[in-house]
Amino acid sequence: MDLKKLYWSILSLLFSVSVFCTNTNISGVVNNANGYTIGLKVYGDYISYLEKTVASTIINEDGTFSLDLNLAQTGLYKLVIGFQEAEIYLEPNEKYQLSINYDPTKERIIFVNKTYLEVKLLRGEEEILNNNIRAFNAYYNDFLSRNFNLIYRGKQRRLLDTLESEINRRFTNNSTFVANTINYRIATLEQAAGFKNRIAIFNTYFKNKDILYGNLEYMNLFNDFYKNYLQTPNRFFNSQVVQGEIHHQADLAKVIDYLENDPLLSNQQIRELVLIKGLTELYYAPGINQENILSLYNELRESTNFPVHIEIIKNIYHQLTYLKAGTKMPEINLIDLQGNIHKPEEYYGKYIFMSFFTLPCDECMRELDSLANIFPKYKSEVEFISVAYELTSEDLQLLKRNKAYKWNFMIPAKRFRLAELLRLRSLPDYILIDPNGTILAYPAIFPNRSSDASFKMYIDQ
Repeated sequence: MDLKKLYWSILSLLFSVSVFCTNTNISGVVNNANGYTIGLKVYGDYISYLEKTVASTIINEDGTFSLDLNLAQTGLYKLVIGFQEAEIYLEPNEKYQLSINYDPTKERIIFVNKTYLEVKLLRGEEEILNNNIRAFNAYYNDFLSRNFNLIYRGKQRRLLDTLESEINRRFTNNSTFVANTINYRIATLEQAAGFKNRIAIFNTYFKNKDILYGNLEYMNLFNDFYKNYLQTPNRFFNSQVVQGEIHHQADLAKVIDYLENDPLLSNQQIRELVLIKGLTELYYAPGINQENILSLYNELRESTNFPVHIEIIKNIYHQLTYLKAGTKMPEINLIDLQGNIHKPEEYYGKYIFMSFFTLPCDECMRELDSLANIFPKYKSEVEFISVAYELTSEDLQLLKRNKAYKWNFMIPAKRFRLAELLRLRSLPDYILIDPNGTILAYPAIFPNRSSDASFKMYIDQ
């Protein structure tokens, strides 16, 4: 192992021991969700925003539950039941007692409108962290809504001074986490309203300061300050040259050399994080060589001195490549109308065109009717599977009989898990899998929006 890497690995290990994880417990009662899974998620980082489940359990028949996890630092988490969620801030070595109301009837529209769990902290004023942040958010949002035009358009700095003064009066003796949350929220407002120029923002909030990777408000400021930084004209480096180097050569050393000329990137840790963020933004730019960007991520992951950047790169890489064309189809379980469990791999050897729908849904029905026109022409080379959400096997049997649909209809064995694995965001949706189980397209073409010829070209590519 490289000596430099060994040094940082040992330092990281020593640091992790010095801030050893401590037990945090979340328990309580959930209405209307006995037998459901309740999970606790966290963003792996605030660059990729990859959600990770850190704890989960089955809610008991009486509605009670208990979750335990080890926390190294205070942070923002999500309680999740089904498709519904609620945010909560958690501290190491604390106990949280909750009352949660879950509404099963709202699951049908989750793909359109996100539904939030109703969560009440039962410890009242003792739960200082969440109460303080909640109170600050309420005051800040109310002040901003009343003074938005005067601050953003009128550029009345005195209003920001009034806001800061009142916040200092109302929110005293805060933890470091809450103080930072308040400080960087105000900083974001300062920047957005133009009360400080870029140099002043940098000198005040970034220069010679620790990067607070785990504080959402700090990272919001960071992400906004360095937004599209590799694509924006810059007098210290030619952004077109940087993009060209990334697109054509993928030479990491040269890219870093270019960026090092910028005073706002003089700190190695900041420069590297801006590059990590910038490559993600470039990945979706028209005409960019995406494989070069993935190659640069792999090289940077091997060369970085900062362990936290390794984790961020891993998260980003996962986000950029998951469910993309050329990757393997995740393992899922489906239940047919006779109650038998099936996996997509049973049908490998043929193309698989899998659709996801629900009812009532006019667009879903139009798409199903379009599939009925396509099915007879391609059934010998394509396995058609329609997966229904919020419908029973009896509903599907009636639908097939009334509409004379001839292909396979199934329901998810675990509907929430399937939606999470396939990142379903709206219905209807489609995925096309080749005979070897490799994803050809996701989302795939909508039959109602394409001709027979285009569908033929799709599976013959």
